Amino acid sequence: MTTVLLGNNRFVDCHALLGLREQSVLQVLTAPLRVSLSIPPGLPSGLTFEVRENAIVQNPGQAAQYLRVVARDTSVGIFWGEASLVLAVLLDSSTVHLRVDLRSLGVNFYDDIQGLHIGGNALARNAFSNCTTAIALG
Repeated sequence: MTTVLLGNNRFVDCHALLGLREQSVLQVLTAPLRVSLSIPPGLPSGLTFEVRENAIVQNPGQAAQYLRVVARDTSVGIFWGEASLVLAVLLDSSTVHLRVDLRSLGVNFYDDIQGLHIGGNALARNAFSNCTTAIALG
């Protein structure tokens, strides 16, 4: 069982936390800690890349010089230049605390003390369980 804590919400055994246009965008797995982030083409930023289980597998053009992944046993960070996109910390063998901010990529999806912000909406104190995709956009 994997539990992800994100923006005062709890995601339990969800295959993908975020999907965009029927594509999985954000996934978190444990044992060991692995994060996948796939930014599809067609966003206002014009950026596209894929990080699969802590490894950059696709980063064409401009992404090559800005995308960076830092992975350790209990933490993973995905960065765009100096901005953190995803920060994951393993709290115990199956619980991950996650921070996300994809606004610099043209996706209005981020968390803060008030909750998880998606577009003009905020989610807080919710639980998602056994989802294929917990939050689907577009």
